[in-house]
Amino acid sequence: MATVTGKTSDKIDDLLGQTFVGADLDSEGSLTFTRKNGSIVNAGSLGASIVSATINSAKHLIFTKMQGGEIDAGQITPNLLEAWPVGSIYMSVDSANPATKLGGGTWVRFAQGRMVVGVDSADASFDAVEETGGSKTSTLAAQNLPAHTHPMPHTHPMPHTHEPGTPSNNFLVNQPAPNVRNRANGDDYNAVGSPTTSGPSNPNTGASSAANTAANSGTADPFNVMNPYVTAYLWKRTA
Repeated sequence: MATVTGKTSDKIDDLLGQTFVGADLDSEGSLTFTRKNGSIVNAGSLGASIVSATINSAKHLIFTKMQGGEIDAGQITPNLLEAWPVGSIYMSVDSANPATKLGGGTWVRFAQGRMVVGVDSADASFDAVEETGGSKTSTLAAQNLPAHTHPMPHTHPMPHTHEPGTPSNNFLVNQPAPNVRNRANGDDYNAVGSPTTSGPSNPNTGASSAANTAANSGTADPFNVMNPYVTAYLWKRTA
C-alpha cells in the first residue's frame, strides 16, 4: 500500500495506464502497440525481419532489424517516479526506501514520531511548511482549572469559666442523685463540691479563632493528550 502526494490522481492513472497490453503487425508490416489506457503506439513499418528486441535503461522497447537499424517502440512501463516530484511525501507500511520501488530519487525519512497537519495560513501554529510543535502529555497549571471552592468543615474552641458557688449556693451539677436540692426554677440537681465564700470569677472576655487549611489532593502527574493513531513509514523526496 502506498499513498501519493504531489500529483493529481488523473496524472497517476495516466501513468499507470501506459503499460502495454497488446501488439499487432498489420498487412503492411506496421507494428502497433496497445496500452492499458486504450491508446495506440505505432512503432512504424518494420521494413525487414526483426532479429532482436531489447529494453534499454529508459525502459523503451528497441527492435533491431536484420539489415541494421533500430526501431524504438516507446516506453513499455510508466515512469512512476514522475508521480513523486522533489518535495513529495511517500507513505507506506513497507519499510523499504521508495527508490527501490519507484526507480530512483533520493529519499529521507519524514515526520518520525509525529502526526502531519495541513498548512493553514490563518493559524500562526500551522502557517508554514514543516513547522513542528505539540507534546504527548500535558500538566495542568492553576490557571487552567475551572473556578471552584473547597469545603472546609471545622470547629472553634470556646474557652470559658464556671463561677464558684457561695455559702448559700453550692456548685451544682445537672445529675439527679439522692442528695437533691431545689433551685428556683424547680429543677433537681445533685449538690457536688463544697461551699465557697469566694466571689464569682470574671466572665471570659477573650476572643477565639481557628485557622484551617484544605488538604492537598493532587499529585501534578502529567496526563495523556495523544489522539488515536496508526503508524506508517513516511519519506520525503529531496532529489
